Amino acid sequence: MLGNTEHSTKTFTKKQEIIFDRFIKISLLYTSNYHELIYVYDKFLDRSVVLKFIKKEFLSDENKKLLKNEFKIISSLRSQNIVRSYEFYKTNEYCFYSMEYIKNNFIEANIGTYCEQILDAFKYIHQKGILHNDIKNNNFLFTENEFILIDFSFCKNIEDINEIRLENQKLARYMIYLINLNLNIDFLDRPKIIRKYLSKRVIDNLFDIYSNKRIEIIWFYLQLWYNAFFWEEVYESLYTGY
Repeated sequence: MLGNTEHSTKTFTKKQEIIFDRFIKISLLYTSNYHELIYVYDKFLDRSVVLKFIKKEFLSDENKKLLKNEFKIISSLRSQNIVRSYEFYKTNEYCFYSMEYIKNNFIEANIGTYCEQILDAFKYIHQKGILHNDIKNNNFLFTENEFILIDFSFCKNIEDINEIRLENQKLARYMIYLINLNLNIDFLDRPKIIRKYLSKRVIDNLFDIYSNKRIEIIWFYLQLWYNAFFWEEVYESLYTGY
């Protein structure tokens, strides 16, 4: 659920922390060296949102500038597969921005749709001249029907076309990891099973990622996996006698 309003004012107590006279803290979602993600209820707009804070001990002008830049970049992107940002706040004591709350709910049967949307999201930001630059599991969220890309803390402008190729390589490795983890089978071990989940479009796009480089390990594995469709069928016909 995105930007849900499942929390009403009746569910809160006076003891709960109130931020900026507006946001009622529900829980701490994530903390890193410099930032915190806090799940809150917005009293003014009657909805649940997430606040991304700079920790107080790191409230330098430079860090405020970086967070503001991240907010501007996310705000400029218009894709259903990229987290939506709302408002930016800066005072002497606080620096944070609000974004939609996403309830993570991975549906195994939708992994093919997720893979298509992952490819679409990265194609979109690359066309906008932006590298996400931080591909990891924490930055990929899933609803029942959609993949959502979050956290542009380390994003940068594309300076060389090779940067796109390198990011796409990391992306393909992540997608293979995602498939292996959630289907609980090896990506190369049972290609006919994998084929039930991935569309031809996803397979073709994965091939296209590496079409401009002759020798690439991931490209080799994808070719091996693609060709294994034929060999698995040969093996099954020999084994069953049909």
